[in-house]
Amino acid sequence: MIVAFCPHSRKPATRLLCRRFRHCCVLFPSDGKKYTLVQIGADGVRLCIIGPREIRIMKKSGWKFVGGRFPRPGGGAPPLQLLTCVGFAKRALGIRAPFVWTPDGLYKQLTSNN
Repeated sequence: MIVAFCPHSRKPATRLLCRRFRHCCVLFPSDGKKYTLVQIGADGVRLCIIGPREIRIMKKSGWKFVGGRFPRPGGGAPPLQLLTCVGFAKRALGIRAPFVWTPDGLYKQLTSNN
């Protein structure tokens, strides 16, 4: 599994709360070199199938990717979470980090543990 972090957002609150990354999404391995990208937003859940070309385009526009072995042993997401991009990513990865609420915080959590 891979978590993608985006420095751009249309939401004013994320511009105030997040310095580096303002949105995140989860990429699940799909067929061959393709991934299923799951995005949680105000308009609901969006699923996209993306390949190496789309990932290169995302990287050029500032997206960062963190991959690893998830879920972590002894993890397990807390039972109550907000339905935000970070809440979904933590649940999908099996991360128990109750004070991680922003994409910046999740990025720090994932990169410090890898």
